[in-house]
Amino acid sequence: MGKKLDTAEYIQLLLPLIEGLQDDQSWRVRQQLAKCMPKLCEGVDADVAAKRLLPVFAKLLRGMFLTLPLPAARCPLPADLI
Repeated sequence: MGKKLDTAEYIQLLLPLIEGLQDDQSWRVRQQLAKCMPKLCEGVDADVAAKRLLPVFAKLLRGMFLTLPLPAARCPLPADLI
């Protein structure tokens, strides 16, 4: 691909894109974003990951649970994910 982005470039270029994709109408796009989240977190320090990426991931997880069939949706979620 190209050069590895430094933290400032990552924050400026990728985070707005990632934050926008969390609300994409296609569940497939949101699913792929959730699957890529571990790799995306590797590109930034822990502080940025916790403040900017963790809320995106939590929202994606909530959305996935809301689209499950009713019996699966009755499974309790940990309080920190709600």
